[in-house]
Amino acid sequence: MKKMKLFFTLFIGLTILSCSSDDGDDNQQTLSELLINSSPWIFSSYDFIEVTEDNGTPNVLTEMEIENEVTSDFNGISMNFNADGSGGYFSGDNLILSWNWNLNGNNIILSEFEDSEIDDVLLMDIQIENDIFSYEQGLTTNGSTSTVPVYEINFNGRFYYN
Repeated sequence: MKKMKLFFTLFIGLTILSCSSDDGDDNQQTLSELLINSSPWIFSSYDFIEVTEDNGTPNVLTEMEIENEVTSDFNGISMNFNADGSGGYFSGDNLILSWNWNLNGNNIILSEFEDSEIDDVLLMDIQIENDIFSYEQGLTTNGSTSTVPVYEINFNGRFYYN
């Protein structure tokens, strides 16, 4: 009889443990659906990661200067992802640049920029957590200083949008 009770107890225990709730499955959205359904995404901050090439002009700008420059350039900018694969950068209600987008794994490729000579742009390591959309992107800045007549710096950083 002890073996029968033990077997019955194990059977019930395993049955309960093997059942899982399906409640959350209907609420999970794909990355693509999250990008579309939560649009527009409004720029909130930028974190510098690394200089990838300084083109012979090291230490022209500090990490903080690069972060401040990018933050200033993107302040007030939003991104919109549409279900038909189109999208754009906006400043308020004004369209700045339209593009087509394609999700490739956890990367987004922006292409076919309207009225622009921009090549495809790769947004890498897409993450959406707690209503924050972020990605890494390589950028280039150029200019001049009192000590360096012309500089061009390529760098990577992470953008954050709410």
